[in-house]
Amino acid sequence: MSDELKRAWQDLVVQINPEIELMLGAGLATSPAIVNRDITRFFNKVQRRIYGPRWADSSLYYAIEAVGFHEMLDGNHHVHLAVAGPDRFFDRIATDGSRIWKATRIAGDFHVDSIKRIQGYSRYITKAASDPRSLEHVFIYRRADRSDL
Repeated sequence: MSDELKRAWQDLVVQINPEIELMLGAGLATSPAIVNRDITRFFNKVQRRIYGPRWADSSLYYAIEAVGFHEMLDGNHHVHLAVAGPDRFFDRIATDGSRIWKATRIAGDFHVDSIKRIQGYSRYITKAASDPRSLEHVFIYRRADRSDL
């Protein structure tokens, strides 16, 4: 079961055809649920800065997709993410991402890079995602609804 689950997660990463990899550190002791909430807020803040305060209603809005996997929950807790979206989003992440993440998670680390080999990156970020009980250690970004803003 664990190899099948890992392959399914890898297939999901490949299907969204991500262009960038993000590593977001939690910084302080916390739970995956709280970090997932903070990652959602981070993505929403970035999009708000690109498209304005009513970004989810904008005709210019292009939904991003992201899949991430938590690692090292007992120390150096961080999340590796694969992100697909428009160039405007990636430009903002590259220029302001670290500052926006640190405003969300004060002690959190931030790293962004382009993905050179999607298959290889999908294997790398899913290395700890083989336990069916670890679904809370997965992050999936969806288009926000108004209650998230």
